[in-house]
Amino acid sequence: MDFIRNHKKIVFVLLLAFFLIILLRNFKDTSNHYVNSIYKSDERIYHEFLGEDDQAMYDLLLDYSLKHKMNTIIDMDKYHCYDYLDCADVIHYAHEAIMVDHPELMNYAGYSWHYVNNTFFLHLIHLNNYQIYYY
Repeated sequence: MDFIRNHKKIVFVLLLAFFLIILLRNFKDTSNHYVNSIYKSDERIYHEFLGEDDQAMYDLLLDYSLKHKMNTIIDMDKYHCYDYLDCADVIHYAHEAIMVDHPELMNYAGYSWHYVNNTFFLHLIHLNNYQIYYY
């Protein structure tokens, strides 16, 4: 007991460090948009600037990016698109929001799309799918 009385500051710091380690080990981010621990996004653009359709597209693009899926067909009715330009805008806004909200997605480079026979095809571009050629 004399040791504790004589070294109160040291004991306090050790106990504080012990509890912080336990707390941080058990902490897990439960956000649907959690990517990794490099950068914890507050998703400001997602929450403050995107509409419901844009948020749904954001969710789709982020999910596909995290799972390294490449291609999908966009259901235009789900995102309330009246023509292909409406869908192109929804995809563009969602893509730009992801680029701002999640800079830690280093392999997500962008997207391309094409519209054929009332079907909207979306292709996600990941950096690890391309080879760099040096001349």
